[in-house]
Amino acid sequence: MPASLAGSLAGVVALDGNHLVGMGRLVGDGVKYFYVQDLAVLPAYQGAGIGTALVRRLLDHVARTAPSTAFVGLFATDGAVPLYQRNGFTHGDMTGMFRLVKPAEH
Repeated sequence: MPASLAGSLAGVVALDGNHLVGMGRLVGDGVKYFYVQDLAVLPAYQGAGIGTALVRRLLDHVARTAPSTAFVGLFATDGAVPLYQRNGFTHGDMTGMFRLVKPAEH
Protein backbone atom coordinates (compact mmCIF):
# COMPACT_ATOMS: atom_id res chain seq x y z
CA MET A 1 0.00 0.00 0.00
CA PRO A 2 2.75 2.59 0.68
CA ALA A 3 4.04 2.25 -2.91
CA SER A 4 0.51 2.74 -4.24
CA LEU A 5 0.05 5.92 -2.21
CA ALA A 6 3.50 7.16 -3.22
CA GLY A 7 2.49 6.79 -6.89
CA SER A 8 -0.51 9.09 -6.45
CA LEU A 9 -0.62 12.50 -8.07
CA ALA A 10 -2.67 14.00 -5.24
CA GLY A 11 -4.55 13.00 -2.16
CA VAL A 12 -7.12 14.78 -0.01
CA VAL A 13 -8.62 13.97 3.35
CA ALA A 14 -11.61 15.18 5.35
CA LEU A 15 -11.32 15.42 9.11
CA ASP A 16 -13.81 15.85 11.90
CA GLY A 17 -11.46 17.13 14.57
CA ASN A 18 -8.66 14.55 14.55
CA HIS A 19 -10.94 11.83 13.13
CA LEU A 20 -10.49 10.87 9.47
CA VAL A 21 -13.95 10.76 7.86
CA GLY A 22 -13.15 10.83 4.13
CA MET A 23 -10.39 10.57 1.56
CA GLY A 24 -9.74 10.83 -2.14
CA ARG A 25 -6.82 9.96 -4.39
CA LEU A 26 -5.85 10.96 -7.93
CA VAL A 27 -3.60 8.94 -10.25
CA GLY A 28 -2.57 9.30 -13.89
CA ASP A 29 0.16 10.70 -16.08
CA GLY A 30 -0.14 14.20 -14.63
CA VAL A 31 -0.44 15.77 -18.07
CA LYS A 32 -3.47 14.62 -20.04
CA TYR A 33 -5.01 11.68 -18.18
CA PHE A 34 -6.16 11.69 -14.58
CA TYR A 35 -8.26 9.18 -12.67
CA VAL A 36 -10.11 9.48 -9.40
CA GLN A 37 -8.80 6.20 -8.06
CA ASP A 38 -10.28 6.23 -4.58
CA LEU A 39 -12.99 8.29 -2.93
CA ALA A 40 -14.50 7.21 0.35
CA VAL A 41 -16.55 8.87 3.08
CA LEU A 42 -17.57 7.10 6.25
CA PRO A 43 -21.28 6.17 6.08
CA ALA A 44 -22.19 8.33 9.08
CA TYR A 45 -20.80 11.39 7.23
CA GLN A 46 -22.28 10.71 3.80
CA GLY A 47 -24.81 13.22 2.48
CA ALA A 48 -23.12 16.17 4.19
CA GLY A 49 -21.21 17.41 1.11
CA ILE A 50 -17.89 15.84 2.07
CA GLY A 51 -17.66 13.71 -1.08
CA THR A 52 -18.40 16.76 -3.22
CA ALA A 53 -15.70 18.76 -1.44
CA LEU A 54 -13.16 15.97 -1.95
CA VAL A 55 -14.01 15.64 -5.67
CA ARG A 56 -13.74 19.40 -6.15
CA ARG A 57 -10.35 19.51 -4.45
CA LEU A 58 -9.09 16.76 -6.77
CA LEU A 59 -10.50 18.54 -9.83
CA ASP A 60 -8.90 21.79 -8.65
CA HIS A 61 -5.56 19.95 -8.60
CA VAL A 62 -6.08 18.88 -12.22
CA ALA A 63 -7.01 22.43 -13.26
CA ARG A 64 -3.89 23.83 -11.57
CA THR A 65 -1.43 21.28 -12.92
CA ALA A 66 -2.60 20.08 -16.36
CA PRO A 67 -1.04 22.14 -19.18
CA SER A 68 -4.16 21.80 -21.37
CA THR A 69 -7.63 20.28 -21.25
CA ALA A 70 -7.39 16.99 -19.39
CA PHE A 71 -9.43 13.79 -19.30
CA VAL A 72 -10.55 12.81 -15.78
CA GLY A 73 -12.00 9.32 -15.51
CA LEU A 74 -13.24 7.06 -12.74
CA PHE A 75 -15.21 3.94 -11.93
CA ALA A 76 -18.20 4.46 -9.64
CA THR A 77 -20.55 2.28 -7.67
CA ASP A 78 -24.23 2.74 -8.53
CA GLY A 79 -24.74 4.67 -5.30
CA ALA A 80 -21.95 7.13 -6.11
CA VAL A 81 -23.08 7.96 -9.66
CA PRO A 82 -25.26 10.93 -8.57
CA LEU A 83 -22.31 12.46 -6.68
CA TYR A 84 -20.13 12.35 -9.78
CA GLN A 85 -22.92 13.54 -12.08
CA ARG A 86 -23.45 16.58 -9.83
CA ASN A 87 -19.76 17.33 -10.37
CA GLY A 88 -19.92 17.22 -14.17
CA PHE A 89 -19.03 13.60 -14.88
CA THR A 90 -20.95 11.76 -17.59
CA HIS A 91 -20.94 8.34 -19.20
CA GLY A 92 -20.42 9.94 -22.61
CA ASP A 93 -20.16 7.40 -25.39
CA MET A 94 -17.68 5.18 -23.54
CA THR A 95 -18.08 1.91 -21.68
CA GLY A 96 -15.82 1.38 -18.68
CA MET A 97 -13.99 -1.93 -18.66
CA PHE A 98 -11.35 -3.56 -16.52
CA ARG A 99 -9.31 -6.72 -16.21
CA LEU A 100 -7.39 -8.20 -13.30
CA VAL A 101 -3.83 -9.31 -13.99
CA LYS A 102 -2.06 -11.66 -11.59
CA PRO A 103 1.64 -11.15 -10.86
CA ALA A 104 4.00 -13.18 -13.02
CA GLU A 105 5.45 -16.23 -11.35
CA HIS A 106 9.23 -16.01 -10.97
